[in-house]
Amino acid sequence: MATAARAAPRLNELRDNPGAKANSRPLGRGPGTGKGKTSGRGHKGRRARSGGSVRLGFEGGQTPLYLRLPKFGFNRKDLQEPLEELTLGRLQLLIDQGRIDASKRITIADIAKSGAVSRVRHGIKVLATGAEHLTATLDLEVTQVSKGAIEAIEGRGGKIRTVYHGQTYLRYMLNPERWVAKGRLPPKNPRPALKRIGYWLNWENRGYLAPEAQLDDIMAARAGQEEAASADGLADERA
Repeated sequence: MATAARAAPRLNELRDNPGAKANSRPLGRGPGTGKGKTSGRGHKGRRARSGGSVRLGFEGGQTPLYLRLPKFGFNRKDLQEPLEELTLGRLQLLIDQGRIDASKRITIADIAKSGAVSRVRHGIKVLATGAEHLTATLDLEVTQVSKGAIEAIEGRGGKIRTVYHGQTYLRYMLNPERWVAKGRLPPKNPRPALKRIGYWLNWENRGYLAPEAQLDDIMAARAGQEEAASADGLADERA
């Protein structure tokens, strides 16, 4: 059975499907149009005036929906700043793989560059999980640390210090090259908020604002100055 050949469409034959487009009805052009006189606005009233409209949510004077529904409070979790967690077992594995150098102080920037965490938003907390695998002597500086992790690190002759980092300073720590490339000055690390500063004032948490920590820093700086002075004296004697 022969079939009729379909002709290729032509641009001058393109048009909308029947009923796809409705013709606009003129307003205020007499009763014959169906929209004459008041143009479908009715007599008087707010919506009959020029520019007349009602605000969003207005229900004609009755109590609107947003006032009929009860109020509810907020969630405290929205105000929290969750920390990225890192276990001691994972940290020792990264040291064994050569991704973290345990011969120097390990900071949040070193942990982030090693790939231990995908993203650091507010800081890092070290947990004691896997402490039985810890063999390295650590000098660690993170945001928070668990009590078990403190015992494990210091039990192996290590040192740990918990330090608060503000959002801007944390971004600078993680990528200082990008910060300098934009011509910005290095930011200062702010102090924690009053409602949170108690954690870093407590020496049990090895907080950097605790009197014991500040005294330790002063003694270390003084020892460094004495070593530098003695080295200069020996150099002068040899000269």
